[in-house]
Parts: sequence; structure tokens; C-alpha cells
Amino acid sequence: MVQRSRFADEVAQREKELIEAALIESKGRISGRSGAAAGLGIPRQALDSRIKVLGVDKYRFKVG
Repeated sequence: MVQRSRFADEVAQREKELIEAALIESKGRISGRSGAAAGLGIPRQALDSRIKVLGVDKYRFKVG
């Protein structure tokens, strides 16, 4: 198995932080005008994919 470099680990950690911040801002909403994907400027499908790859628990950001 190929080890990821420290750089790749740091990039993934920063990406996870940005996604989590966007989910906080959007109150857990991923799609739509006020969703995290729009806030990040990426398609919803891309955000869903990154959430899965990075192991983000998107449900912990839901409000109500």
C-alpha cells in the first residue's frame, strides 16, 4: 500500500475543515442557494463525494 505524503494529509485535513465550516454556515444543508456546495462554489455531487471520502459526518451539522 502506498503511503500518503504529509502534504497530501495536510491538504485533506484543510479540505475537511473547509467543508465542515461550510456545513456549519449552511446549518447542515448541502444543496440549494444557501447550501454548503453553493458556499464552496462546487457542485452538490462533488461535495457529497468529498464528504464521503474525507469521512465527514454531515448529519451532525443538521439543525432542528
